[in-house]
Amino acid sequence: MDDVKASEAIKEHFILAVIASLVLVVDIMTQLGVAAGILYVFVILAAQVSKKSTTPIIWASICTVLTLVGYYASPIGGELWSVTVNRALTICAIWAVTVVSIFLLDRTKKVMSLESDLKLSEFRSTLGEVAEYASDAIVITDEKGFTNWVNKGFTDISGYSLDEVKGKKPGDVLQGKGTDLEDIKRLSEAIKEAQPIELELLNYHKNGTPYWIDLSINPVFEQGELVRFVAVERDITHRKQLEEKLAERASTAVQATDNKSRFMTLMTHELSTPINRIIATSQKVKETTTRQEVVEHATQIHRAGEITHSIIQNMITLSNIDAEALDICSEKVDVNKIFASVSDDISQLTRCSSIECLYENELEEEGLYHGDRNLIYHIYYFFALNATSHVDKGSVSLVVKSLALQGRDILQFEVEVTDKGKSYQHMLVTNTSSLADNLDVAVGVAAGYQLASKVVSKLSGAVALERTTQEKTKVTIQIPSERVVTEGTRSVDSKILIVEDNRVNAMVLTKMLQSFGFTELDLAKNGEEAVSFAKRNSYYAIFMDNHMPEMTGIEATKIIKQSISSDIRIIGCTADTDPIATQNFLELGVETVLYKPLDKKKLMSVLDTFKRGTNIFANEKAVGGN
Repeated sequence: MDDVKASEAIKEHFILAVIASLVLVVDIMTQLGVAAGILYVFVILAAQVSKKSTTPIIWASICTVLTLVGYYASPIGGELWSVTVNRALTICAIWAVTVVSIFLLDRTKKVMSLESDLKLSEFRSTLGEVAEYASDAIVITDEKGFTNWVNKGFTDISGYSLDEVKGKKPGDVLQGKGTDLEDIKRLSEAIKEAQPIELELLNYHKNGTPYWIDLSINPVFEQGELVRFVAVERDITHRKQLEEKLAERASTAVQATDNKSRFMTLMTHELSTPINRIIATSQKVKETTTRQEVVEHATQIHRAGEITHSIIQNMITLSNIDAEALDICSEKVDVNKIFASVSDDISQLTRCSSIECLYENELEEEGLYHGDRNLIYHIYYFFALNATSHVDKGSVSLVVKSLALQGRDILQFEVEVTDKGKSYQHMLVTNTSSLADNLDVAVGVAAGYQLASKVVSKLSGAVALERTTQEKTKVTIQIPSERVVTEGTRSVDSKILIVEDNRVNAMVLTKMLQSFGFTELDLAKNGEEAVSFAKRNSYYAIFMDNHMPEMTGIEATKIIKQSISSDIRIIGCTADTDPIATQNFLELGVETVLYKPLDKKKLMSVLDTFKRGTNIFANEKAVGGN
């Protein structure tokens, strides 16, 4: 920066020297009787361009010397007294111009300063009172970034008064060793380029205490010229402290989770080896002995080993799930197959015992639902296996059904066992014990309850535990899973026409209708195309947008109803909640009006109404989007 200023000063002095040299040449070549020295006034006037107030004085002195040089070097051309007076007047003119110019320049700067203060005063008289007492700090600087004004909020946050920072750059006063150098660089570049900037910055209070601010700086232009910067600073120290605490807690939680995960993995792998030996040995005993009593005992041991092995494998799968960062997959799931697989495994585990297995599948023949196949399978498998492991005799009941709760499809899995309340007690221990502080194997196995319950919660579901009798424990798992409607379950008469000029809205509605089993879909981008489509084809229903180019939905509906067929089902779709817009649709005979964004449940309800041949919205003006 200093090098640039020095270069500019050298350039200024060089130009002035050239002008002075030309005047000197003219003066020397002119007879003394002619007032050629008066031309040095132009040098003084040119010197006023300099930003330094000393430059005119320096060149006034130089021009005085050059005037005297010209007196002695010029050819004689007049009386001596006239020539002398001429030179004296020239010198007087040089200094008069210098003094007057400096005075006028100083006066101009004061006037500009007064105008700036006046504008600032006008600002304070209008919005200034609001800014003065705002809780956020407000700083106004000149075009070079030097402080002109700060409000009370700035003083409260930083501890510095206006007198202490006026004429200084805020960063020079507030920034310290902890302030990020990259942030300072970004801030400086934004000021230099007269660009707005937002960033979080570490500043220091007058007493040395660090604090964080959310800083927003905007340049102010008048007639295309930068005149000032306005900065708004908000104290975010408390938020930063909370973020640091949360980050610390998150780190601690991750470490605790890693430790638990390592323990679970170690425990399950350590158990796998002896369990496999027990299964193999008991099987060998069963095959090599004919004593019925030994066979029965070996069968019981083998059964217990298989149950334990299945539980361990299921726990290994569950332990690898990060419930906090669960990536849920949405796919078509055949829940009937999952139920059959779990039921078959339970049957295999209980076939050699006196345990009665009861299975009840209340789903439709094609039990397809949207959900995460692996999570649903392992959750249900885990609860079924754990419950079975506590049963010595009695019964195991597995049930799966579909419910509709609060407009959502719910898959409900039930496991009820005759275990004398062992599962119930085990669950309570899991919910009230600190598993991280226990290395007992039973507690380690029970940790699966917590993890499985957390996964269900992440799926927006719930796990309920109840003791139905003194002998029985019942676990109910509810998982929201949207039913897949296919052509096998819905009779689709014909095509659907979507009239929508917004591509995104059209895509969303298309996917919704396809999930209901409607595969033949036409798309019209405006009312004119909709009328043309309606003339050529027969549609099960038409979804009509309102505001479109070429022809609106209201106009297209009127033409279709009056000129093509009044029986065509038209559903108005609009984001306009104005009752007049809705009424205009209804007066033309549309089936109903849906508000955007469209709700899938409401959409399905409307289509089901068409199938039943009734109108459940006959008394409603429109169906909301939520």
